[in-house]
Amino acid sequence: MKTAKAQNSTPVLKIKNFGPFKDATINLADFLIIIGKNATGKSLLLYLLWSLESILPDFSTWVTYMRDYDTIIKKALNKLSSGSNPHEEIREYLEKALQYFPKAWSISLKENLPKVLGMNLNEIPRLGTNEAIINITGDYASLKISIKEGEVKAFWEKLDASVMNLFTIENYGTKYLIIKLTPQGLPEEILKYVIETEYDLAKMIMTGLVIFTLNMALGLIPGIQTQPLLVDGRAGIIRAIYRGYPGAALTLREFLKEVLLPDINFVELTYELVKDYSKGLIDTEAIPLKHLLSELGFEIIIRDEFGISRAYIKPRVGPTIPFEKAPSGIRESLPLILALLRKRGYESIYIEEPETHLHPRAIRLLARLMAYTVNKYDKSIAVTTHSDYFLYQVSNLIALSRLSEKELTKLGYTPLEVLKPEQVSAYLLETTKDYVEVKKLNITNEGIDEEAFEEVSRELLEERTNILG
Repeated sequence: MKTAKAQNSTPVLKIKNFGPFKDATINLADFLIIIGKNATGKSLLLYLLWSLESILPDFSTWVTYMRDYDTIIKKALNKLSSGSNPHEEIREYLEKALQYFPKAWSISLKENLPKVLGMNLNEIPRLGTNEAIINITGDYASLKISIKEGEVKAFWEKLDASVMNLFTIENYGTKYLIIKLTPQGLPEEILKYVIETEYDLAKMIMTGLVIFTLNMALGLIPGIQTQPLLVDGRAGIIRAIYRGYPGAALTLREFLKEVLLPDINFVELTYELVKDYSKGLIDTEAIPLKHLLSELGFEIIIRDEFGISRAYIKPRVGPTIPFEKAPSGIRESLPLILALLRKRGYESIYIEEPETHLHPRAIRLLARLMAYTVNKYDKSIAVTTHSDYFLYQVSNLIALSRLSEKELTKLGYTPLEVLKPEQVSAYLLETTKDYVEVKKLNITNEGIDEEAFEEVSRELLEERTNILG
């Protein structure tokens, strides 16, 4: 399914009394940057965003609700078997599936948000309040989540029926359905299904049309597919937890009960990415990758050991070593690099502190690789950062959008490494007396407002002036 870029407008997240945040509005652009001092809630905000895309609905509950509408599926299959188009029945069943989605999602959010955020539900509302509100708004819908008194309730505030006009249904013969997806701003996409049983038809609706419709309605796909979250402390987690063989991850889920869900998912993600590399699913020919690996000074080697793909690192100097024993900068950056360059899947990528353990030049090259991913593979990226090098490089990539391709080549850039101002949103988190304010930074064709780091630079300059007299 296509990503939020199919929409006319950027999806918007609004939160009220969530954690330290009193009231905030965040535009979920293709490249979202969250900046702030320590302990301002950057990770909490990023983990919330990841949860909204990655916590799956409780499918058993969802299916139980939908069993009340089995007669619609039976009628649709009978129509198709007789050579008629069951588009009315399919749309009716889809409407019911969308209606019950928030209820099924609420159950999973209640169970999994504490595992992601590291706090119980009663601790999520801002101190002195008893309810946290989360709202996702897209072109055709608005979905509200309330967290109050240990309960989670999600419900539609708005679901515009006109979103159903973004696809058409045709039948071919007595067991073939053709779904034509016509998202705004993207070419038409045609999906073909062989429908022989009621299960086939229900599955097509629940895993095809529901996902497409949610994406078009909200600008993102809530809780349908787990997205990568590259957690803070990647190097330490790899050294302490990651082992060369994926069975270890299953053991972790059983014995490391106190480890947060994102950390366990990160380890499992790393195993998956190593296997993807061995299958040729990683874009190893990307020009920004070649620059970055040259700066980091290593090559990736994948060996098949007893039918399992295992990652090794060949440094510029020294012997080849297992990935989990590599220097910290490599352990920190390799999973991030592989996730960015996975050719298919992963609508969104969430990254904590991408600059950790990296030399300033590597940080700049990593920012270029992120821009390449956004443009080449139509992915969305959200990052938290403390790094002025990273922020300044993103600003430069935006400023490059004013130049011609010839001028870009002269400066050593490709068009895929350039960011348009509308592709980027940046927010500065600032602590006030009672809450953390989420301040939107101005972005022009010259880059991002550098207020966040100018203040630090001024402090350093003033201190140096005082020292030198």
